[in-house]
Amino acid sequence: MMKNTLFFLTLIAPVFFFVPVQAGERESDLEPMTLTLDEVLTLGLKNRSALVLAEKNLEFIQSQYRLAQGNFFPDVTLTASYTRHFRKDIGFANGRKLEMGDEHGASVGADVEQPLYSGGRLTATKKSARWKVSFGEENSRSEKDETIFALQRLYYMVLLASATVSIQKDSLLSAEEHLQTIQDRYEQGLDSDLTLMNQEVEVALARPGYSQARYLLESALTSLKEVLKMDVDRPLTLVGALDFIEKKSCPDYNTTVRLALERNPDLLAARYKTQSAGFDVVSAQGDEKPQLSLFGKALWQTESPDLSPTADQRGSSLSAGLRMRYRVFTGRETSERVHQARIAYEIAQENEDVLKRSVHATVKSEWQSVQEALERVQSQEAALAQAEKALESTEKRFQAGQTGQLDLSDATLSVKRVRMVRTQALADFWIHQAALEKTVGTSLSPVSKPAEHF
Repeated sequence: MMKNTLFFLTLIAPVFFFVPVQAGERESDLEPMTLTLDEVLTLGLKNRSALVLAEKNLEFIQSQYRLAQGNFFPDVTLTASYTRHFRKDIGFANGRKLEMGDEHGASVGADVEQPLYSGGRLTATKKSARWKVSFGEENSRSEKDETIFALQRLYYMVLLASATVSIQKDSLLSAEEHLQTIQDRYEQGLDSDLTLMNQEVEVALARPGYSQARYLLESALTSLKEVLKMDVDRPLTLVGALDFIEKKSCPDYNTTVRLALERNPDLLAARYKTQSAGFDVVSAQGDEKPQLSLFGKALWQTESPDLSPTADQRGSSLSAGLRMRYRVFTGRETSERVHQARIAYEIAQENEDVLKRSVHATVKSEWQSVQEALERVQSQEAALAQAEKALESTEKRFQAGQTGQLDLSDATLSVKRVRMVRTQALADFWIHQAALEKTVGTSLSPVSKPAEHF
């Protein structure tokens, strides 16, 4: 019997000892990290792939602008050649065959062409490219603002989950304290067994809320770690709390709308795209006009029976002139390009108008959400003070036997509800405030940031 017991313990020992040791070693290898909001933003912006792609796209557009600038400079071409004639070239004159050239021939030349007039095509192309650079810069800023908002939202969701854990924990502790008080009174014969059982039910109902709140906190932290490209098993603590340093509203509605229409990166990008498309029309129209340019050519040639030509076997030439190029018939190619450019310009204008209305509507929605959340916060602050005062009074009256367990449970639940509503309102305020700043395209300075508790 003893041998069988020892054998059984040998089999199950790894289950109780080996696995937890590995988990403990895994956690001890990961150094805990503590981050403020600014540190979350810095880390998130550094690890965001979409920002890298936006910067690469901007770099490509800037290269196109430099390419458009290069069209204003002379086009210089150098040429050089060497020919070995195994048989001399022949020609015919007056019925006679003539041999020309020698065994070795070489030439070196330089061609230069400088545009003088392009019907406005070159200038329009350069201006279009410059507006495209501005378009790329705003696109990059928009991607950055989107990333910042996503990180802020996750940060505030973690703070909300953390505050919810604290509220649920306090509620559970309060229920357990009330249960201990009722047990003492029950032993003294002051409370009935029904009152005791009712309070035990209150404690049992408080435990799942606390467990769920902790799970939601871990889930929110895991989502943030994933965005920050951290090890999801690494302990992370955020420095901050859903509270105000100063309770001030955001700027008035008209000012907020004006700022959004002036600074929203998506709207600015649409405006710059419209400007660029307008110059694309001018550039396409330039192909319908004559193109003038100056040209020059220098050429040095030699032909000799050996590789040491004499003065009579080498020579040079130099020429310059004015060249005009006018495309008389292109099978409607040029006119259709102009037509397509005009259509692209009209599409850009319509997209800009649609986006302008969308930005205006988004600002109104977010501004109203900020105001509504702010009103909820301010209303619940007074309610919280009253609820806590009522709970304190009810606890004293209960201990004195002047009220029942039902009144005590109601007072406790009221405090919990007010705290939950206020906490949710604070989270809504900061999330909508961040969304409003993203839409406006700038920080709304009258509102301070969440208080940081170290």
